[in-house]
Parts: sequence; C-alpha cells; structure tokens
Amino acid sequence: MTSFELIAERLIRAQREPLPVRTDLLWKLAPHVMSQIQTDAGPSGPLIFWARSRNVDEFAGQQIVHPAVLEPLLSVGGQSIDMMLPHAGLQHTYGYLFSIIDTPYGRKRDRWVTTSLEESLGLPEDILSPVPSSGTLLSNATWLAGLIAFSGHRRQVWLRRCLRGRASQELAALQQLSLGGYRLVESVDLRKGDEKPFRVQLITDLIRFPYASRTSRIEPWLLVYSVLDERLPHPELVTLFAVSDAFADELVERASVKRRSDIRQRYNAYVSGLPDSEMSGSVSLMVREPLLMM
Repeated sequence: MTSFELIAERLIRAQREPLPVRTDLLWKLAPHVMSQIQTDAGPSGPLIFWARSRNVDEFAGQQIVHPAVLEPLLSVGGQSIDMMLPHAGLQHTYGYLFSIIDTPYGRKRDRWVTTSLEESLGLPEDILSPVPSSGTLLSNATWLAGLIAFSGHRRQVWLRRCLRGRASQELAALQQLSLGGYRLVESVDLRKGDEKPFRVQLITDLIRFPYASRTSRIEPWLLVYSVLDERLPHPELVTLFAVSDAFADELVERASVKRRSDIRQRYNAYVSGLPDSEMSGSVSLMVREPLLMM
C-alpha cells in the first residue's frame, strides 16, 4: 500500500519549491494518482459534476489538505488553484488520500483505503480504492454519487453519457443499489446584493447498503451530499461517505421540524452567497424506494 502520509510529508517539506517542481515530485512519488487525475480532466470527465468545498474540516478545525499537495493536484486536474475553496471532487477523493489530519471520525483517506464501501455494495474490493482495477477513483465515485444525487434530474442522463466508458463496468452494472433510504432537502431563500432572490437546496441522500445489516461491522448507510443552486442549471456533488445507524436516525429526527432556523452547509460544502452562520428555511424528508441503477 502506498504511504500517502509519507508522500504528503515529503511535499510539505518541499512547499517552498515552485509548483512545477512539486508537480514533478508528486508524479514521481504517486504516478498512479497523478495519471488518474490527468485521465479525469476535461469537459466530459467526472470533474464537471462537482461543486467546490472548503479546505478546513468543520470538526477538527484544521486545514484538510496542505497547499503543497493540493496545488499540484488541482493544476494537473485543470482546476482553479484555490487553496481555501478547491474543487470538491478532487479534494474529497485524491486530496483526501494525502490528508494528514486526525478527525473525530478517523483519517480522511480511510473511506478509500479500506474495502468497506465495496463490501457493502457487493463490488470487487478495489473499485473505490486509490488504484482501481478499472475506471479511476474519481470517475467511480462520481458514478456512484451521481446516480443517487441526480435521481429524477436530467443531469443523470448527462452523467451516464459522459462516464459510461470511464467508470468501472462492475459499478455501472449494479442492478440495485439499496433496499431503500431517505432524501432530506433543506431549502433556503436568499438575496445577494441587488440580485433577485434565489433558492438553494442542500440535499442529503441516505441509501441503505444492500450488504450491510445492523449486526455488521460495516456502517450500513451511504450518505451523498449535493447542492441544487437555482442560479446554476444543474445540481452539483459535494461528498459521499458511509455513516452509522445512529447517524441516520439523528438525521431523520432532525428532519421532523418542517421549518427550522438552524440550516447550514455541512460536510465542508461551499455555496457562493450562503452565510457561514445558520439560516432559516424549510425542510422535507422523503422516503426513497429501492434505486434501480439500469
């Protein structure tokens, strides 16, 4: 297994070196990651389906990915080099591999270097790994998250068109993703300056893993977080990770209040014009039927 920790520390020691030097160093130390990012780049790749995110963990209060590492990742991916608000897809996949902070939930890379996601979905154990046997980590994660978050939206059609030849065929061939789940939609209406009011929906999808039970060691729910900003033509992905029964129960309980004053961006999401403080808005919780993938 690649020591992403040591690679990150090596790049941090070289942080005063120019970007081309650090980029070459990362190519030398992690060519399997850099080649995937290069494959993912472009106007019809997985990068186009993601929003931006914050590079500070909301629980640990620390910078998630050091700029010495994040800058070359964004550069190779053809994304704007913003150390505070990077591309969410690059940040939450390849960036997390090189995160060296501790959080209350463990290391950020844990979701990708263990096989629990694949076990829970009945997939080969390397499909959502740093070195997938087919597809790339980001294209596979985007396919999985997008088919959930974009369900019922025309964006899903475009995702299938762009990624069918890029994502793992084992993942694309899944017939049924879950036994059901929930969709929590938190809506706020805002005005930015003299612009007309706009609505932003913060969407949390919870999908019950088909191969997890309440007695399993595996966290039994997949959480996918996305944003539907009325100012944009389509929804955007923010992140995905597994959560416990207790987490899912708490989310359902939180949704019991239809109008709330404590709506906020979660999971390091960033939406332009939304305040960092809590907001007032409306909440809806929908029960999802088993989600057919094909």
